[in-house]
Amino acid sequence: MTRLRPVVLFVWGLTAEDAAKAEANARDEAWWRSWQIVKVLGPVVGGVASVADRGGYAARQPLASRADYGQVWEFYEPHADDPH
Repeated sequence: MTRLRPVVLFVWGLTAEDAAKAEANARDEAWWRSWQIVKVLGPVVGGVASVADRGGYAARQPLASRADYGQVWEFYEPHADDPH
């Protein structure tokens, strides 16, 4: 069996419902990419996704990023001190 790649997930939604949909979509994407989500940043609700707190990950290049109206999800490589 192939080892799953550990990733950190950032989730933002314009509303709580949007954030829940974004997280569900992100978990589906992680499954088909064979990625294991080891940490979730958020969900962040409201405000602007581009300025939302990503817990020190904002300066990093995401592995993958998706946006839909009212929803954003991004995957990052974990920091060394993240559980994985």
